[in-house]
Amino acid sequence: MKAAVVHEPGGPDVFRIEDVPMPTIGRDDALVRVEGCGVSSHDIVARDGTYRRGIEFPVILGIEVSGTVEE
Repeated sequence: MKAAVVHEPGGPDVFRIEDVPMPTIGRDDALVRVEGCGVSSHDIVARDGTYRRGIEFPVILGIEVSGTVEE
């Protein structure tokens, strides 16, 4: 699957669209085929290193999504 990945903090130039493995779907999870994704303030502060709590690089950005529930 494709994902917006950040390997180190920085400006907008540090994120890349990369192929990443499909995540394992747990009992309390949903798999969504993303059709649109916004850039939230959380994505920005995670990317630039301002927000460090619970952020471990590499990090996949994109918490504001819409799409179709696949599983």
